[in-house]
Amino acid sequence: MPPAERFIGAGVYALYYAGDFLPYRPIVERNRARPQREIPIYVGKSVPRGARKGGFGLNQSPGTVLFDRLAEHAESIHAAKNLN
Repeated sequence: MPPAERFIGAGVYALYYAGDFLPYRPIVERNRARPQREIPIYVGKSVPRGARKGGFGLNQSPGTVLFDRLAEHAESIHAAKNLN
């Protein structure tokens, strides 16, 4: 994480955990019991600059805001010493 290649896009995303960090064990076990993970540990959204103030037009490119946000999450996750 994030994907190896930058991409253009914005939107809602979910992060799932599958490691052995004890506080997340109930979520990990429930997700493993189903064909598709259903309980994220984090849900967020990425929007282009100005979107929260209504300044983003539908005909404009969002740029790489989703990729950039995932990269920020990856940096935080890699900095943690207790998460796999």
